[in-house]
Amino acid sequence: INATGPFSASHLSSGNGDSLVPISFAGTRFVMAKQRAAGNIVSLDFYAPFNNANVTIYDSGGTSQGNLILQKGQAGELNYDFTEQTAYYIIANESVLAHSEMEGIYDYFPLYPATDDLYGIPSNWLEVGILEDNTNVTIYLSDGTIDTTNSGVYNRGDDISINPGGTQGTTPAY
Repeated sequence: INATGPFSASHLSSGNGDSLVPISFAGTRFVMAKQRAAGNIVSLDFYAPFNNANVTIYDSGGTSQGNLILQKGQAGELNYDFTEQTAYYIIANESVLAHSEMEGIYDYFPLYPATDDLYGIPSNWLEVGILEDNTNVTIYLSDGTIDTTNSGVYNRGDDISINPGGTQGTTPAY
């Protein structure tokens, strides 16, 4: 969708589909923590907007779990049952848009490229996936304090599972 002025879009139902994303979400490196138990298949969807792309998905141990070759303008999907409380990562040789869904649970959202700085308000638990070894993570809270329990040095494939101690909508911002 292209427009002559700013706009936004979303889905109609809480169990079907996902919001559209800006093209700036296209990237070559993604990471996501799996927070659900085994048996909940992760469906990963990809779209190659600019060039042909070779996409590989790795588990937390660095083992390839699937490969997808996309032509420019083509979409594709890979499914896998990743281990709970680990992070899986995605590497592409060209920029792609990525989307994740836990089949049957409706935990679905677009993936944005891996970054070293994020802000947000968790609804309850917060899951952080690590892409590179020896990543020093400092977790700042909106009240000006640092989460010393979960801040530290982590390695590729680690999942930081944070329980901020509140209920839906009452936790601090990060």
